[in-house]
Amino acid sequence: MSPDSDGIGDPWDRFDDALASARNLLETGRNRYEILVEMNESPTDRYVSALQNVEAEIEAVDDVLDVSEEDAVDAESVAKQAELVADALDAAWTFQTSLLDAEFDIYRTWHASLESRDAVDCSDATDELDSIAELVQHQNYTLLRTGDQFTLENLRRKLASAERRAMAEATPREYVQRCLDAVDRFWEETTQDLKHLVQADAPVQVKSERAAVTELTDGLGDRLDEQRVDDGAVDAARYALEGAMMLRYYTAHARYAYEYCDRLSEVIERVDDAEPVDESHVEERDVDFVRGRVEDAIVGATTKTDAERVVDLLHEHDGSLDRALAASELDTNSFFDGLRTAFEEETINDIEVSFA
Repeated sequence: MSPDSDGIGDPWDRFDDALASARNLLETGRNRYEILVEMNESPTDRYVSALQNVEAEIEAVDDVLDVSEEDAVDAESVAKQAELVADALDAAWTFQTSLLDAEFDIYRTWHASLESRDAVDCSDATDELDSIAELVQHQNYTLLRTGDQFTLENLRRKLASAERRAMAEATPREYVQRCLDAVDRFWEETTQDLKHLVQADAPVQVKSERAAVTELTDGLGDRLDEQRVDDGAVDAARYALEGAMMLRYYTAHARYAYEYCDRLSEVIERVDDAEPVDESHVEERDVDFVRGRVEDAIVGATTKTDAERVVDLLHEHDGSLDRALAASELDTNSFFDGLRTAFEEETINDIEVSFA
């Protein structure tokens, strides 16, 4: 349901629906926040306050015994605030996971090129890729970034090792042809991102980067035609492949940064009395600026002390100092100074130390 019913319907029904929606949205927001923290992409501390404010407002509204029209409106207002916070955090989650998807797609294309023409045995990379594909399918993105076993970084290293073996084992002609085929596939994927950005009136300039790779591939094509493939051609093919992969990630990042900014600008438009984000900031993919404007609009400027921020973080992270510190914007000294103040003020009654 939409948290805002425009005052239509029985107050009790609207009240119950709004509270149920607010609770669901609070749970969604907290889920996204926790995943972002685990991915080492912690949102600012202000979101901790925002989540706890929504929770406090839900509890306050829920104490009402005899629901009036005003109470229904209050509940709908809480649900709207919960929706704004959850949508902003979900947009951040979508941005980060889309980048991981793009990186995985690059490695999948790279792996396919290594398997083509029986270029080299890359069974170890295949096992890693299949396991990561399962994680991606089930949206277990945290493990891709911070896991101990199947990670994108491990997959990259195994593919790089297989690429070195391919250079050593394949004939120069075979190696160059395989690289050119892979570059063509990366061009197709890159072109799709560029078309998407052009259609959104947010083009990204990659002319010089693309020209650098094209210069290499055009020269290699001539060498293949003229049977002049040597070690120099092999090195050029490797550089072209690396350049094509870098450009593919660059355009993917530009595309998803635009989509992130565009979605955040839509969130701001739903905030009462908030000034819309100028479209130029969205088209230029100014993530930091747009994200800051969203935080100002839906979270507001914090006036909390460091001690209060530490307490909020501990509350949000179930009392874990380790996770609260990892998620905080405060440096280590400021965090523990705030912790000491909270303890001295008896906001925190006890600290328990446990060993792994």
